[in-house]
Amino acid sequence: MKESNVEIEQKVESLKREIQIISSKLKEFGGQKEEHYKQKNSLDKQLNSLISKAKELKDKKHDVDKNIHKLKSEREDANKLYNETLANVRKTKKDRKTSRENITPSSNLRKQIKDMEYNMQIEVLSFKKEKQAMDQIKRVKSELKKSIAYEESLRGSDSDYRNAKDLKIKADKMHAEIQKLATESSQIFEELTKLSKDIADIKAKRNTVQLILKNIKVQIGHMNHKLSKILKDWSGLADKVVLRTARKGYELIHKKTEAVKEKLKSKKKLTTEDILLLQREAMHK
Repeated sequence: MKESNVEIEQKVESLKREIQIISSKLKEFGGQKEEHYKQKNSLDKQLNSLISKAKELKDKKHDVDKNIHKLKSEREDANKLYNETLANVRKTKKDRKTSRENITPSSNLRKQIKDMEYNMQIEVLSFKKEKQAMDQIKRVKSELKKSIAYEESLRGSDSDYRNAKDLKIKADKMHAEIQKLATESSQIFEELTKLSKDIADIKAKRNTVQLILKNIKVQIGHMNHKLSKILKDWSGLADKVVLRTARKGYELIHKKTEAVKEKLKSKKKLTTEDILLLQREAMHK
């Protein structure tokens, strides 16, 4: 049974309402999509900033830990040398204590030699006594050499002691610097731990936004498909009746949509622009 113009117009109006509803929903989903894209872009910026900061901190921690390792090695060498030097100082002190009673100060021995040589010059000595004096001077000079060597060893011991003291101060400074760097490394580790949590949280938020965007895109795709079908039905019915419009520019819209309707009739795929043209004509009728 052939439908009357009234029935066709009613169907056209019904389809028009559906087009309006779907168009409104598409606009709403379009707004949601734009808003979630803004959220995603904001989260991406935050994430990139945190990842960049984390990389800087990791590089800084690597340098600090490298310095700690270097200082520990230097401190170990300084402590080893300190212990060796201190052992030599203690041995020298022990030897000095043992030989102290048998060593005459060099100043005394020099005075003694000087006096003996002076006496030989002012006194008339027999050959035998002169030989005895010379032998005695020789013995004192030999003793002087031992005394000088002993006194040199004392000065060497004092120098070793000063060196040991300097090495101990150096090792203690290194230890203090190591503790300072270790504290810094620990603080960086805490910052990295917090950053890691922040990065994980933002990644989770971004994943949620991406899922929402994916769902919105699916919904938009379904609605566009549904709208395309309804527009096809509407176009087929609208061409059967003469509908009036007072809206300016309708004739131009109608002319443009004629080509789109031909696509519908030949079952060709519509573009987004095609669908929008049909929507505009539907809104104007």
